[in-house]
Amino acid sequence: MKSETHPRHPRHLVGSKWTRHPGAEEERERHWTVRAFAPRKGVVTLEAVLTARQLRLPWRALRERSAWEPGWIRLDEEEP
Repeated sequence: MKSETHPRHPRHLVGSKWTRHPGAEEERERHWTVRAFAPRKGVVTLEAVLTARQLRLPWRALRERSAWEPGWIRLDEEEP
């Protein structure tokens, strides 16, 4: 069940949780948390829960449902 929605404003992104789709996974990094938002650059810093690796990308990239879903989704909840 997907209970979270995409934040309407990027300032609400810090602390939000995201799931990266299996086709986009690297090194089993599936669940991510937004750690920082740089408003002037429009960039968020995400941190992988499993490895603590950080990734920087434009905040609007999180709107691409083919790569990202808001919230942490378990494998058995994902549609085939």
